[in-house]
Parts: sequence; C-alpha cells; structure tokens
Amino acid sequence: MIKHASDYHEPILTARERVDFALTSIMGTKKFTDEQQTWLAYIKEHLIENLAIAEEDFKTMPVFERHGGIAVAKNVLGAGFNKLINKLNEALAA
Repeated sequence: MIKHASDYHEPILTARERVDFALTSIMGTKKFTDEQQTWLAYIKEHLIENLAIAEEDFKTMPVFERHGGIAVAKNVLGAGFNKLINKLNEALAA
C-alpha cells in the first residue's frame, strides 16, 4: 500500500497476485522438471498465506512436512535451493 500511496499508478496486488508474479518471474529464468514444479506449487501455497519463505519453514510447515520436508525439497530443487528461496523473497518484496 505504501508503494501505491507514493505512485498511484502502481496497483495494489493481492497476496495471490504477488506470489503469482514472483513465481512467474522465477520460472521464466529456468526450466523446471515436473517434480520441481510440484514443489513450486507447495511453495506457492505457503507463500499465499505467509508472503515470505525461509529454510526453517521446510522443517516446520505442514505443507512441506507432508511431502518429506527439507531433505526432499533440497534433493528435488537441487543446489540452487537457497538461491531460489532468496529470489522468491526478493521478488515478493519488489
């Protein structure tokens, strides 16, 4: 809302719209496997409710724990796991 107050041309986005925009920008930079896209859907579900994500969330949040938690997420998303999390948070804050 602060961005909107300083620039009336900036739309106020819902949480879902912000998350969709962030994921679209991230997914456009790399090809993801079907399994990775499934995990991105879990991440999306989490982000719509929380608008931020941290490595700790993969250890404690049910949406991730149901599917194997941090170990499986890191295995599926690979070496770029932390970079992906950082990029998502940056995209959501932009």
